[in-house]
Amino acid sequence: MLKVFSAIALLPAALMAVSSPDEGEARRPVRLSQQPIITTIQGIALIPDEQMGHCLELSHVCGLQAYDLDIPGGIECLRERLEPLFLCAPYSKALLDEIKKEIILYYRSAGRPVVTVYVPEQDVTEGVIKLVVVEACLGEVRVCGNRWFSDKMYGKFVRLRPGRAITADTLLTDVAWMNRNPFRDANVFFVPGADEGTTDIELRVSDRFPVQFYGGGDNTGNTATGNTRWYAGATWGNVFGLGHILNYQYTTTTNVKRFQAHSFHYTALLPWRNLILLWGGYAVVEPDIPGFPKNKGHDFQGSARYAIPFGETYYGKVQETRFGFDFKNYDNNLIYEGDLEEVDVVTGTINLTQFVLGYAWASENAKAKFAFDIDLYGSPVRILSNQTDADYDELSAGADVRYIYGRTTMGATWYLPAKYEISALGRLQIASGALLPSEQFGLGGYDTVRGYDERIVNIDNALCLNFEFRFRPFSLLRFFGACCPQDYFTFLAFWDYGLGIPWERKFKLDLANNEPVLPPTEWLMSVGPGIRYVITNYLSARADWGVKLHRTTFDDGSRSQFNLGFVISY
Repeated sequence: MLKVFSAIALLPAALMAVSSPDEGEARRPVRLSQQPIITTIQGIALIPDEQMGHCLELSHVCGLQAYDLDIPGGIECLRERLEPLFLCAPYSKALLDEIKKEIILYYRSAGRPVVTVYVPEQDVTEGVIKLVVVEACLGEVRVCGNRWFSDKMYGKFVRLRPGRAITADTLLTDVAWMNRNPFRDANVFFVPGADEGTTDIELRVSDRFPVQFYGGGDNTGNTATGNTRWYAGATWGNVFGLGHILNYQYTTTTNVKRFQAHSFHYTALLPWRNLILLWGGYAVVEPDIPGFPKNKGHDFQGSARYAIPFGETYYGKVQETRFGFDFKNYDNNLIYEGDLEEVDVVTGTINLTQFVLGYAWASENAKAKFAFDIDLYGSPVRILSNQTDADYDELSAGADVRYIYGRTTMGATWYLPAKYEISALGRLQIASGALLPSEQFGLGGYDTVRGYDERIVNIDNALCLNFEFRFRPFSLLRFFGACCPQDYFTFLAFWDYGLGIPWERKFKLDLANNEPVLPPTEWLMSVGPGIRYVITNYLSARADWGVKLHRTTFDDGSRSQFNLGFVISY
């Protein structure tokens, strides 16, 4: 989601271009000596135009005064900043330049960047200086460079209106919002308006055809449904001309009969700067499990979220709250349990309903990026049939219809000299009781602890830590003589750790030794190298070799495992 903020990096330069004190000097040249021409400054009068300066009697002015100006934060705040600079100070051009600079910076810090301050011709022998403060208003909004999204659509994103002052916070938020769509990339520039005292906003856009097709494969499956996953999908980035985003994906395994899944994701960017997110999926599994008369199972999920961004949502920052609801219906744990010995197929379907409340924050700058995310899931009451404690216990021992659990994620990436990187990611889940397989935290595999089978440990309470050191990327295409390559290849080294603690688990017993098959806690640890290769907009490939540092209860005996994956898109 942080992509949306990088597109406005040129804005500060544009602000300085229209706000430079030198511009005002060029408009009204005032030749002043560096030597003081009066003993001390008695006061400064801020006025909107020269004509008002001719009409005002200013000999009585003491300190800072403003006439017919909308000062951000009020005149008192500006007085606190300026009066220590000039009161009882000798008048010189150097001091005058400093005062003008401070006024411009004050306006800019208040989110009003397009302002010019200049000195009109005047008699300063009485010790009162008149400064003209001109804040440009918006002329018009121009759009250029767009091919696939209309001028009207881009114009609707800008909430500033002609004739009104230009506020940076509003404009930056608008640009960041339009860039939430991955098919759009807009930069904003200020250009002189047709009328005096106006500034136009020019949106320079680079958008692309709002449909993307992709396909790929990885080994994120399990023994029950097949370790290999093949998938293909499409993303439509301008649904019905509204700028909404719709994604569909089909996933299967090498033996299509064993596993098939359909999923969708819909994102609606609302005019009042909120989001609606809808997603769901349906999967059918039919593995060959000896001893089970019913080898076919299904899984269905439908989820909805309403997200409310707030605070600064630009310059690499995002902050939002969200709430929503999940519905799940399934009759097996084939997708979630990787070991065939742990597979359960129940006689009927199970319904799960839960409410969700979450918060997300992220920030990125030239040196690092940070992210924090927390979600609270709760099922306070039974809502549907097939949603009893007995139904839940059949699929997960001790699971109850009423539960609550929280899941939080904290991540950081530090950008080192020479384009090296260090990243750290921590995830934690704490539950009030035993959970169904779909809500348990799966440890093992590419997303958690590399080198182990996918979800080899499914647990109610879990901690997962990941650390990576990424070496300086380089271009393979450039190495082979390509011009203007848009690819990068990098090596990395990682350390992964996972700790799982079950809640009131009813242990299965090893009859020969009368000992529990599962220990009270389970932990995984691995280290290894990895590679990443990306061709912008077309290819993303990864490979990690995880070496196990600890064997789990259901370990297959291997000492290491490769985690592979690739995506081709167009």
